[in-house]
Amino acid sequence: MLHPSDIVNKKIIAVIAVVIVLLVASLSYVFLKGDDDNSSESLDALLEVYGNANNDAKIDENDISIVQDIISGNKLFEDYPFADANCDGAVNEDDVNQIRKIINREDTTVHHLNHLNGETYVASTKFPIVSAISTGAANLLMFYKLLDVEDNIKGISYSKSSPPDATLFPYFSGMTSLGSNALNIDLDKASSVITENNCTALFTADNRSYIKNESDFENILNVDVIRVKAASVVADDWASAALMIGFLMGAEERSFELTDWFISFTETLEDKLAGISGDLPLSVASSSNNAVGSETSDYTKLVELAGSKYALDGVDSGGSAVISFNKETDNWLYNYKIDYIIVFNTMGYGTDVDINKEWERAVNFDMTEAYKNGNCVLISGDMPVPARLAYCAEILHPDLFGEGYGDKVHQEFIDKFFNDDYDVSKGTFLVTIDDIKS
Repeated sequence: MLHPSDIVNKKIIAVIAVVIVLLVASLSYVFLKGDDDNSSESLDALLEVYGNANNDAKIDENDISIVQDIISGNKLFEDYPFADANCDGAVNEDDVNQIRKIINREDTTVHHLNHLNGETYVASTKFPIVSAISTGAANLLMFYKLLDVEDNIKGISYSKSSPPDATLFPYFSGMTSLGSNALNIDLDKASSVITENNCTALFTADNRSYIKNESDFENILNVDVIRVKAASVVADDWASAALMIGFLMGAEERSFELTDWFISFTETLEDKLAGISGDLPLSVASSSNNAVGSETSDYTKLVELAGSKYALDGVDSGGSAVISFNKETDNWLYNYKIDYIIVFNTMGYGTDVDINKEWERAVNFDMTEAYKNGNCVLISGDMPVPARLAYCAEILHPDLFGEGYGDKVHQEFIDKFFNDDYDVSKGTFLVTIDDIKS
């Protein structure tokens, strides 16, 4: 099995432009925060940090060698834009010194890519991060658990109606929320936590709905905002999120193990699905009340990756990740052939889940042919992405993966990365119509 630091070939390194501050007007940049000084070209690497010259999963002596080759004229800067470790538009000995600081984990400022609504921008962050705060969506909390850096997170935000699962996240469930929901953090509430714990960063998601007042945290509270694609189901994107958090918080080896496992799992999954003859089943995902996922939804992408085709191709979502559908007032969904409807809900890791109550979200689709055919299922959205993917594959292709495939992959993942004992057979992660009928 390949170590993540050796799998650069898993990504297409398509670097077109050099970061040259003096020529920003002539270069084609991706949309950033409206600030030309933060512009970023279409870089592609597993660890998206300047100084990672060879675009792999870690910063090491190999990156220094590339920088020295560029300085001596043996390599071209335009082929290695991440070689500009201090992000000043030139490659010289200052970049060698910066990379050495990073390798030795000395105090410095690192430059990296942040993700926001499908685009990227260059951010600077005080390194290394010892203490931070975070928005409290389960996908981010899961990364902290998997990377064993929960203790470094000193405060989170969540809603009263959806607190962190006490079984899965006992550390976080005991925290007082820093906001009214998982999307935003109150400046006043955060201030005391930041001061008391010397927090230098705020981790959040890549969606614009999260931390809309980013500049306030940076300018008023002096914390750097880091945005990662924590909910992504694309192997390389998920790996990049894990590697970024691991790099910043000193959990690099753990992040290598995690990403290595996930990339290997997705490759195995893809190999099995490649043998399918005929058309893939048509699917729709739903993760919110009275709505279905649009083509851009992470949940839609997850179900597609598990071996299906999006059933609502061409439906205009207005740029949203969801499309409204309420059976009491809408009937447009019935015009589409849908083989499977997969509904995601936060069912936690407890042993006393009321499946009939959880199923209420699925009832919104009880007039569809998929529901009538027994092909509407409920899957726990609290699970890590690899486990969700496995359960979806089991539902969509039972003959290929077999009954219990989701439980098997889920248990293997827990045993390897959760650092505690948990038997998946004690929880509720998949609910079918037959379960409700019984």
